[in-house]
Amino acid sequence: MARIRVVTDSTADMDEAEASRLNVSLVPLNVHMNGDTYRDKVDLSIDEFYRRLREGKVTPRTSQPSVGQFVEEYRRLLQEADGIVSVHISSKISGTCNAARMAAQAVAPDKIAILDSYNLSYALGSLALRVAAVADAGGTLEECVAEGQRIVPRLRLFAAADTLEYLRRGGRLSRTQALAGTILSIKPMVHLVDGEILLADRVGRGRQQ
Repeated sequence: MARIRVVTDSTADMDEAEASRLNVSLVPLNVHMNGDTYRDKVDLSIDEFYRRLREGKVTPRTSQPSVGQFVEEYRRLLQEADGIVSVHISSKISGTCNAARMAAQAVAPDKIAILDSYNLSYALGSLALRVAAVADAGGTLEECVAEGQRIVPRLRLFAAADTLEYLRRGGRLSRTQALAGTILSIKPMVHLVDGEILLADRVGRGRQQ
């Protein structure tokens, strides 16, 4: 029976217990805040990130994992696994997929398949878990990749922003748009189209406080 392992990155949101049961490995992105660098979800929890985001005046930045991080993880897993499917955040909004590809070429290109989710967050997490479930059932590398490729075009992710401030800081909205939206209590909806984050529509009036 083939032993296939699944790797994803820290932009994936998923059930931690299920991810642990299916042996999904996570390579963290880097978060840069106030001159310090943290490994996402390793050195800096989600709750702590948002606490610092609310309190800070400087917009945090993220950067992809290094090629070396992927090389280390792939080599570790291949000590026991027959193959790896590495499932990652959209290549159109992060260099993570490219770093993973470079690492795969350096380690074992015939045993490591890179799958671009063209998505992130829960959509990416659900994809990683589905591929891991196929692997857990004894699927081959080819079968795991085929299942992932079948699911990718069907993934849909929509999110309503609770505040316009961080969309403005990140350049998704102009200062005028953000100010108008705040005054009118408009909450925009974002979604991914062909792997890119776009404003989808306005949800309407914000939640009553």
